[in-house]
Parts: sequence; structure tokens; C-alpha cells
Amino acid sequence: MDTILSLFTKANITLLLSIIGTIGTVSTFIISFLNKRKRLCIFFSDIIYRHDLQTLIVGITFENKSQLPIAITKIFLQYNGVQHSCIPYPRCVSTYTHKIGKDTVDRINTYNANLPIDINQLSAKSGYFLFDIPKEDVQTLCTGAFLLVHSTRGKVMRISLPYTP
Repeated sequence: MDTILSLFTKANITLLLSIIGTIGTVSTFIISFLNKRKRLCIFFSDIIYRHDLQTLIVGITFENKSQLPIAITKIFLQYNGVQHSCIPYPRCVSTYTHKIGKDTVDRINTYNANLPIDINQLSAKSGYFLFDIPKEDVQTLCTGAFLLVHSTRGKVMRISLPYTP
């Protein structure tokens, strides 16, 4: 009993409290770092080459899994060592027309996404991105095409393009 009471000195209690404080500070730092780091997931929905427009249409969904907002500032398509930026001005990607009889009831035009794209924390955004690609280069896209995604946080993401004509 006397040995246990001898452990409760002012110096030992101060040491115990400082160790608990250090563990709390380090764990808070690690949890904060893991929650606030860049966690951007990119998914491809559609990859279509329109021969009439000589344009590659890439449907992309950006999912921000971090607790800080992020912005996508530039997107490049890289193949054969050359980078092609996405088309910056609006262009119609698809048109949906609903008719009843001969009357057009509804028409919806879908346009490509404009950069920059602001994505809130724990949120997602999607859109179509267009790249002017000559017909001769379409077969090259199957082997070694990459998307380079520039954002306001972290390094450039290099994603292999899963395109099959």
C-alpha cells in the first residue's frame, strides 16, 4: 500500500498528465490530417468519339471525399507525348426531345462543363468534357491516353483513360 501511495507524487502526476496531453495532441493532428487531405475520386461515365465533330466526349464525375472544398482548374488529355486541353466554350453534347404525336413537348440540350469546377466538401459534380481529336489519332487513345487533372489542392492527378472504340 505504501508503494502505491509513493507513486502519487507531484512529479509523477505531472508526467502522466503531460503524456496524456501529448497523446491527445498527436491523435488530433493525425485525425485532422487524414480528414482534410486531398481525397478526390474520379469516375468515367461515358467516353464517346463523335466522328462527325472529330471530338472525344468524356463524361466525368468528381467526388470530393475530403472535408475541405476543392476546385478543378484544368483538364488535359495526354497521348503520344502531346497534351490537348478540353474545349473551353459551350458546345452541345446531346439533345433529348419528347414528342406527343407531332407536337414537341420538351427539349433538353446538354452542354459540356466549363472550368473551373468548384466542389464543396463531401460533395460531387459531374459533366462532359470535349477534346478535339483527329480521326487518325483515335486508335492511339486505346493504348496510352491519360487525363491530367489540375486542382487547387495537391499534385496533378494522372488517370489512365479507359477508352475502347
